[in-house]
Amino acid sequence: MTAPLIVAWTGSSHTSALILKSLLTGAGIPAQVAGEGLMDEFALASRLRGGLGQVLVPEDQLEEARKILSEHEERGPLPEDFDVGEEQDP
Repeated sequence: MTAPLIVAWTGSSHTSALILKSLLTGAGIPAQVAGEGLMDEFALASRLRGGLGQVLVPEDQLEEARKILSEHEERGPLPEDFDVGEEQDP
């Protein structure tokens, strides 16, 4: 039996939720964005407006997920003069 999904993060942007989902899955924590699989007009309109975003994780990994999200938030945004470097060919 899999653990139920619990809200680990709620914010004002669906796009931010997608970024945080990627951060968590990269750390080995399965994550979903609430409503991600919905394809009706209401869900689409909400995403296009940048509506509320929620990241869901298994209940048994909630503490670790919140720790990762907290560390990410503490780092804050990248400085405006941040240099991503040159694009490399694979």
